[in-house]
Amino acid sequence: MSTPTTMPLSTTMAIPTNLASCVDWYETNTLMAEVYFERMDFESNVETPAYPVLYLLSDIGGQMGFWLGMSVISLIEIIFFFFNVFQCFCCPSKISDAKKIDNEPNTHKESSPRKLSSPESCLL
Repeated sequence: MSTPTTMPLSTTMAIPTNLASCVDWYETNTLMAEVYFERMDFESNVETPAYPVLYLLSDIGGQMGFWLGMSVISLIEIIFFFFNVFQCFCCPSKISDAKKIDNEPNTHKESSPRKLSSPESCLL
């Protein structure tokens, strides 16, 4: 196998101006290469995120629910608790009336009716 040699193109070389000499120049100074592919198929590389943002937010919410114990039932209980505390501060007379009805002598409860004097007694 012979090693290819390159010949530097001289800047003083004249560029042919007529068609016949131009074709002769290209026949001597160009190379024709035929390229054959082993297979006529292609590969397509598509980049997708390995961990989308939606999955990240979902996992953060799941971990918060696991570690903090936050769930729909817990939130409802918290809302119910604040509603009861609000009711104790705003309407203590209604609460004491309801307790008096519950503590009537006809019921089987042995406790005596109490007056609500402070919000702490509402939570008992």
